[in-house]
Amino acid sequence: MFDDNLPQGTIVGEFEIRRVLGYGGFGIVYEAYEAMLDRRVALKEYFLRGYSRRDGVEVRPSNDDAAEMFTSGATRFVREARLLSMLNERTRSDGSLVAVYRVFQANGTAFMAMKLYEGQTMRNAVHLDPDIVTEPWLIRLMERLLDALHGLHSLPGENLVHRDVSPDNIILQPDGSPVLLDFGATRKANDAQTSLIFKPGYSPIEQYTDSFPLGPWTDLYALCGVAYFAVTGKSPLPAIDRYAGAIFKTASELAAGRFSPGFLALIDRGMAVQPENRWRSCDELRAALDRVKNGTYEVPPPPVLAAPTLIDDQATQVMSSGPGPATQGWPATVTAPPVAPPISVATPAISAPAPAMATLTAPPVHTEAPAPEPAPAASRRPLMLALGGGLVAAALLGYGWQKLQPRPVIDPKLGTASGQAASAVPVVAKTASVPVAAALVPGLACSAESADWGCVLDGLAKLSTAQDLQLRVVPQRLKLGQPITIELAPARDGRLMLLSVDDARDGRLTVLFPNGSDANDRAHAGNALKLPRRPHWDLVARPPLGRSWVVAVLTAQPLAVPAALQQGVPLQDAVRAFSDGRPLALLGVAECTPGAAPSPGECPKSLSLRSADFIID
Repeated sequence: MFDDNLPQGTIVGEFEIRRVLGYGGFGIVYEAYEAMLDRRVALKEYFLRGYSRRDGVEVRPSNDDAAEMFTSGATRFVREARLLSMLNERTRSDGSLVAVYRVFQANGTAFMAMKLYEGQTMRNAVHLDPDIVTEPWLIRLMERLLDALHGLHSLPGENLVHRDVSPDNIILQPDGSPVLLDFGATRKANDAQTSLIFKPGYSPIEQYTDSFPLGPWTDLYALCGVAYFAVTGKSPLPAIDRYAGAIFKTASELAAGRFSPGFLALIDRGMAVQPENRWRSCDELRAALDRVKNGTYEVPPPPVLAAPTLIDDQATQVMSSGPGPATQGWPATVTAPPVAPPISVATPAISAPAPAMATLTAPPVHTEAPAPEPAPAASRRPLMLALGGGLVAAALLGYGWQKLQPRPVIDPKLGTASGQAASAVPVVAKTASVPVAAALVPGLACSAESADWGCVLDGLAKLSTAQDLQLRVVPQRLKLGQPITIELAPARDGRLMLLSVDDARDGRLTVLFPNGSDANDRAHAGNALKLPRRPHWDLVARPPLGRSWVVAVLTAQPLAVPAALQQGVPLQDAVRAFSDGRPLALLGVAECTPGAAPSPGECPKSLSLRSADFIID
């Protein structure tokens, strides 16, 4: 049990706590019961991870130094609730926005009562049943989400963008209708950037740097990224890697023959790296979807860009629009100022708390990262680690910022909130200084910035020196509270260790077995093994929802379980172990060099590593 959550039966205002639904950087979400209206609700309690502590039912800053962060986070929490309430009152999104019933303060913190939605995330739904993804199904889903985004973008006088549209933040209800979650990253497009937050694969280039403008096209990039995930089964390449020239296979390349060319071209246009080449508004994208449905959408040729014409030392560049709608209505002339000096960013180390594995009997892992407002710096503010399912802060992940060759950056001048574009006029643009895409981490098929636990576990599997262990999790799909059984079939004698981790970027690799209740780690050839050995110990599905893994390690000699594994190894430390050339340090073999002759302190003999995933919904 996670010590920070309120116990079952606690009364908060008019709500009775029933169970925990999930944990995040901003707080804890419960299923609660409102007796006066005889309804179940989702009740979100503000509890800023790392900056809060529980004192009975009261919530307080963890110490004096945390008070400012705690208060700042509470302000953002209440702002999210009020924004959602305002959206539901002023817009017609046909139920695609989270319905907020009320926000109130109690016990030294704040609470948000929301509609309780049944269903699963779009990511889980597509992973579990890829056959649900048909062109009509996906177009209907995009249209419903466009309703939600149009409501956000068109709020009078607000000029808001969501900044966190992704498969993890879309709930598919039992009837198939989507609900867009998590508005904590929303801000005004024309506000000065106090923080840059992004989710690799779904955030466009303008969320990595303030050299590009934010606008409706920012969220439409993410929405088309969601469609890309649905038709290809994988997340898009991060925009920063694409900007730096990495090869990116488009939806038209990967899904040809299964979807119409027009629909795939529509997705690809929405994911153009340069903002001026994307859909400009929800209305424009909706009209394009209508043309796809009636068969009149024409696949446009790529825009033709004229060579830069140097007028003087100010390096004026003229860009001509190519045929087709891809650049129609955007400014044609861009003036770039003199090249600015490179931007530098401090990269502070992360020191996060160490929750244990969430999906099993150990305390649950957070699925969000905290998003307090950072203090401003001289040239660029520290970036924020924020919100639902792994929004990433570039500075905290160690991005190096380096000046690239100057490019013209078009700042589109939009008209009304309905998405009608103003006439094209010349605009002065800033020189784009953006982070250079990082190289692949040694031993991993991903960069440090785009790494996730799937990539790390694939890298660990490649360190196996033997293929003599089979592993599976039964059942592969579970409900909260359902017992989990891990089945193993070793082909040789050895010593066994089990680890677990969930799919969130702040998930931690944690030891499951051996443990204080069961220290017998011996495995015998030909003897199938089922864990846990009930009733001595048990494994049940706990929050967070989504994908998780069990990792089995079989060695000839027992491994000393390192303290870091018992506390939980965060993703950045796991990636760093590969970067340092010591990936097996994750298993407690600190001096091991893969491929070295086995001897004390070096790589263990006959190392077998296997992983198996499962879904909690």
